[in-house]
Amino acid sequence: MNFWDFLQKETTAFQKHVRSQFDSELDHYLEKVDGEKTLYVLVPGFLEKGNVFAHQELPRGVKVFRYNFLKDVRQSGEKLSRFISGLNMPEKIRVIGRSEGGLVARWAIQAEGADSYVKLLATIG
Repeated sequence: MNFWDFLQKETTAFQKHVRSQFDSELDHYLEKVDGEKTLYVLVPGFLEKGNVFAHQELPRGVKVFRYNFLKDVRQSGEKLSRFISGLNMPEKIRVIGRSEGGLVARWAIQAEGADSYVKLLATIG
């Protein structure tokens, strides 16, 4: 198996995993968690931006932050922090980052001030 076949396989597996976590049965859960409206921000990993969510209809309450993986993680983290602060949500946001996306999210939260907007950061891989 060459690198690109491996990458496609991993991307497909991640896509199935994310979709299984946020299927239509969880629509109510996404809207109300702990009695408050909740928004999830997904931060995909290296090369996943175009493949995983490009042709997907995401459930209500889920946003995807797309970034240029060729840029420094700190630059992407700064943009993610601005993206999160621009959502104007009255409650804190839950961020899920995979691979490089987890690094971007961590930088945004720890160094760029997104911690005041984020209730939870979960990193995968």
